[in-house]
Amino acid sequence: MFKKTFVLMMSLVFVLGLSGLVLAQNTVDIDQVGPINTATANQTGSGNDIDVIQTLTGVAAVSNIANISQVGVGNNVLAAQDASVSNNLGVTQTGDDNELILDQNSSPATNTASVSQSNGSIADIDQTAGSYNAATVTQGASQLYVDQDAGTTNDLDVTQDDSYADIDQGANTSNDAYIEQFGVGNNLVGANGDGTINYESPATQISGGSYNDLGVYQAGGGNDAGLYQEASSYNFADISQTIGNNLLEALQVTGGGFNSLTVDQRGGMTASVSQTAATGNNTAMVTQIPTP
Repeated sequence: MFKKTFVLMMSLVFVLGLSGLVLAQNTVDIDQVGPINTATANQTGSGNDIDVIQTLTGVAAVSNIANISQVGVGNNVLAAQDASVSNNLGVTQTGDDNELILDQNSSPATNTASVSQSNGSIADIDQTAGSYNAATVTQGASQLYVDQDAGTTNDLDVTQDDSYADIDQGANTSNDAYIEQFGVGNNLVGANGDGTINYESPATQISGGSYNDLGVYQAGGGNDAGLYQEASSYNFADISQTIGNNLLEALQVTGGGFNSLTVDQRGGMTASVSQTAATGNNTAMVTQIPTP
């Protein structure tokens, strides 16, 4: 009797031990279809997954709303929102080596996203809207890929540390982006199809009906910035690079307006600027000050 009880107890301990290992990795799957969809998911621990799929339907359709929080290392979020009115997403990933993949499709209305990540993370954001896209991203030493396609306006605000960003904006009216990168060796450039960095491909803003506006601030040394702007009305860019060993390549093209570029570089640096305006003016002001 004692032997049987002992074996049973050991079996229970073994099973509970395995259960603990399994429960250490949590998974949340949310699939919503309706006129108003709201989802909230919170996870603590490492190696967790959250999948949220929201589809807006019905004549009384209002919005998709999702708020996600993960605390730990190596967590993943996949979010897809499809709406006829508006999509709204907030994601906070606290801890290193986390990943977010976001696809927002709103026709003919709006998409908004707010993302916060720690070091070693990846955010891939794809927004398509009939009217307006807005994204705010804060990252540690991480990678950011943003593709915004809007019928009217794209708006992007990014803050990073020791990171690189691949930005692609296309709008019928206007594109606005402000990028802050702190630390050493930041990159604002393009990317290849497999997601690897392409230092020969610039961050891109293309406006079919009006203007492009870009502000870039790169603090620390060894920073690279590549920029391509194309607009029917005007292009405006204000770029600041500090410390030294910085590189800038900028190309601005406008069919009927003007190009304006202001560059402030400190330390050892290189700036290459090309401006083409069919009827308007080109203005380039480049200031280079060596490090004392």
